Order: sequence, then structure tokens, then C-alpha cells
Amino acid sequence: MTMDNFDVMKLADEVEKDSQSGTLTLSLLTSGNVLYSPDPDMPNHLRRLSPSGRLEIGIFSNGRFIATSVIREEGFKE
Repeated sequence: MTMDNFDVMKLADEVEKDSQSGTLTLSLLTSGNVLYSPDPDMPNHLRRLSPSGRLEIGIFSNGRFIATSVIREEGFKE
């Protein structure tokens, strides 16, 4: 595939579908990535999800994530 026939909208649609289904999250986690997202309940805080399934709420300070609470120690079962 060359850049001349690259369909950006098709790629965006695929990413959106994978994101909504959880496929993208699982793929990123199994590749060893740590994921961050805004915490909907705490302004100015982030959720950090690690590949082990550990879920923490916290903030960044001086370039480091500081956990203020742990929601789940590990695993993906709620």
C-alpha cells in the first residue's frame, strides 16, 4: 500500500470500532503498554491500566505518575 491509496477515513473507522469493542485496549496491553485515560469521577486525575490488570487513579507530578488510589490490584475481573 502506498500513501497515494491510503484511506485515512477507513483506518479511523477501524480504530474506532476496535476501541469500542475493547480489541485495541487488549492488543495494547498484551504488547506491554501502560494505558492512561481521564478519570470521569475525579477532575485532573488519570486512570492507569497496566498489562497485569492493575488499575490505579492518580496524577502526574514532575514527570512521574503518583497513584492516589488502587482500584484493582491485578487481573481483569471486576
